[in-house]
Amino acid sequence: MKRILSSLLVLALACSMLFACTPETPEVEGKEELPEKDIIGEIAATAADLNTVPEEDNKIVIDFTVTHSDGNKVAYAVKTDKDNLGDALLEEGIVKGDMGEYGLYVTEVDGEEASWEKDSAYWYFYKDGEALMEGISSTPIADGDKFEAVYTK
Repeated sequence: MKRILSSLLVLALACSMLFACTPETPEVEGKEELPEKDIIGEIAATAADLNTVPEEDNKIVIDFTVTHSDGNKVAYAVKTDKDNLGDALLEEGIVKGDMGEYGLYVTEVDGEEASWEKDSAYWYFYKDGEALMEGISSTPIADGDKFEAVYTK
């Protein structure tokens, strides 16, 4: 991208030198005056636009469904630039928990707490209907993945 920007700037400088060194043309009757253009400014603006990648283009979308203790389901479309499920859900505020030796220990999902100490309840996570075999902090995500958290007791 820097090479393109450099090429455009060299082209702009060459054009400006060409126009600056050209002898004046004699006045011609009936000649229309064309508005002056800022060619260098236009080239620089175009190069800046080419060099800019919208932040939204870097994000992926995953589907995340929560099954609460009463059986009620809530679905989310999580748009993120994170690379693992734990970070994506934390960023959206969907889960809360404590970081431990083995990663994030989820204590709350979608506002509902599950406590093993209180009543042997916990959140179980699935990907495409299959139970996760690792913590959500270690679970990589890709565009279109489908995850579910189920309140389990």
